[in-house]
Amino acid sequence: MSASVWIYQVLACILVIFVNIGCCQNPRRQSLQMYEKSESYMLLCTDCSQTPLIQKSRSQEHCARKCKMKNFSCRAFNYQRQLKKCHLLPFDRFTHGVHKQANINFTLYEKK
Repeated sequence: MSASVWIYQVLACILVIFVNIGCCQNPRRQSLQMYEKSESYMLLCTDCSQTPLIQKSRSQEHCARKCKMKNFSCRAFNYQRQLKKCHLLPFDRFTHGVHKQANINFTLYEKK
């Protein structure tokens, strides 16, 4: 009887450890932690050779996962809230010719 209690105590300790180190956290929430958020801003580039990819998206988290999965070098994305569109950007604010523009319809996410 005491052996089964000991096993349950060990399992409870292992569960607490996994929860504390984040093994059971929501991966959707973690996808946005890699980005610096700028509410009501977007990035535009007039001199860039690569154009943004514009795709439908369910949420900002979904955009972050798309940015991570794309074949080209996705360095940032503009999320258009009303239309639920994701503008995947091959540039960031440090790229030559890029400027940050205020726009209440967008939220800008740049990789940290």
